[in-house]
Amino acid sequence: MTDLFLHNPRCSKSRAALELMRESGVELPVREYLDEPLSVDELRRIVELLGVRPIDVVRRAGGGGAAGGEGAGDSVGVPVRSLDCGHRTPN
Repeated sequence: MTDLFLHNPRCSKSRAALELMRESGVELPVREYLDEPLSVDELRRIVELLGVRPIDVVRRAGGGGAAGGEGAGDSVGVPVRSLDCGHRTPN
């Protein structure tokens, strides 16, 4: 897997992280994951790279961030964290 910024343009944190990255001179390919979903293999690789459990990068229904405990979901500047911005799993 090459470096990639997973982006949700409807998420203010994702937009801010992308802007910050570009202002810092970092250019990465941007993938709007809601339009181009990740494969199961890609998701497995991300979880492996982060060293977390899959549930740690999933937003719970009605929650205010990722399910990963203290500080989860509030980390701007970690592109993969944009995975949890604004996406809800149907009940």
